[in-house]
Amino acid sequence: MMQGRPDTGLHRGNHPNPQHYRPPAQRSVIKVGAPLALIIVCGVLMLLLLGLIFLANPGVMLLGAVVSAVAIGVVVFCYLMLDRWEPEPPRLLLLAFLWGAGLSTAVAMVFNTLAGALFGDVFATIISAPFVEELIKGAFLLFMLTGRRRKEMTSLVDHLVFAGIVAAGFAWAEDILYLVDNAANFSGVAVVRLVFSPFAHPLFTTMTALGVYYAGRKKSSGAKVGLIIAGFAGAMLLHFIWNAAPTLFGVVGLLVMYFLFMVPVFVGLVVVAIIARRREQQLVVKALPGLVRDKIITPAQGHWLGTSAGRKEARTLAKQQGPQVLKATRTMIDATTELAFARDRIDNGLDDARSRAMHAELTETIAIDRRENPYVDQIPAVGPAPAIPGQPQPVPGHQPPPHQGQPPQGHQGQPPQGYQGQPGPPPQQQPPYQQQPPYQQQPPPPRG
Repeated sequence: MMQGRPDTGLHRGNHPNPQHYRPPAQRSVIKVGAPLALIIVCGVLMLLLLGLIFLANPGVMLLGAVVSAVAIGVVVFCYLMLDRWEPEPPRLLLLAFLWGAGLSTAVAMVFNTLAGALFGDVFATIISAPFVEELIKGAFLLFMLTGRRRKEMTSLVDHLVFAGIVAAGFAWAEDILYLVDNAANFSGVAVVRLVFSPFAHPLFTTMTALGVYYAGRKKSSGAKVGLIIAGFAGAMLLHFIWNAAPTLFGVVGLLVMYFLFMVPVFVGLVVVAIIARRREQQLVVKALPGLVRDKIITPAQGHWLGTSAGRKEARTLAKQQGPQVLKATRTMIDATTELAFARDRIDNGLDDARSRAMHAELTETIAIDRRENPYVDQIPAVGPAPAIPGQPQPVPGHQPPPHQGQPPQGHQGQPPQGYQGQPGPPPQQQPPYQQQPPYQQQPPPPRG
């Protein structure tokens, strides 16, 4: 048990070589790609929309906003629980919600109203709404593949979470609109939309997320485009079935569609999400031995990074040392997880410039984090030992000794070694984790 608060050295000027060091505020790795201007625009659109609804019926609007917030809050909570292993930046999650509640809802209102005026309400409900709403919601996932945001879209869980949050934002605003438009039947509409179908919009947009994710796993441009189109088409088809059944066949159509089609699809996608999260954790655990082997992380870090319980205990210890150390520990967790995904992309044949640049940048992030905050190297091997695929299970109660803070490779400002991704024989004396191959030196990414 460590006593007292260790000296982090942050006030003693012992930063790495100034030629290689950049203050935290200037590092590109800190940016998450959520432009403040876009957040403001989406937020303003949401407020204008809510303001117009408020003017139509203030009392019902306020009541609808509250009850809808409760239902959609459950949806958001479920996605945040799914995202616990590699939490997304809160600013990007806020942008996703506002994109759905503001931009998507405003665009959908304009086009659906126009379609209704030109072709009738039935056309607007079963043709225009599925096409326009899924197109604008799914556009956020394509936006996430540009700029700095791309490094947050590394796993299927990432895609599912962002799709779910943007769809939850849209559903929240749309629920309020429906409740106000049907104020005379407020209770009935509330039961249908808030009790039986709060996950409807996230379910639709999940199809787009699947298409975008698997497109990112392909090298061929044609395959990428085809999978993205297929994802959008799947989302629009589910949305079309959802709207068409009650519109064309009444209550009977709604019940048949809901219980015989939508519920099984929903259950299936929940299973997919659970499997994806489990695979994400196993992928990171599998990568930890190689990170220890390359001295990117310490053996103790390789221990507590491998389980949710270990990460939680490490954050608890770091919190006792102050917000700076807690932030450094979270950076270590996030960067290590994303580095594991970058290596997985390379191992699976996606050895492109993006993967190489991300690998080099993330290893540099971890090296700088450890140099600036030595306490992250002093956190002992807390939590249960990770179950590494292909390795014998550890003896219950056994933990490897804590690491005492050896500097990572690249201590003088050079980034750690790059990743080659080819299997090799293990060394004669293995550390607590299965060894991975050595990795070739890669140049640091450009610093814009």
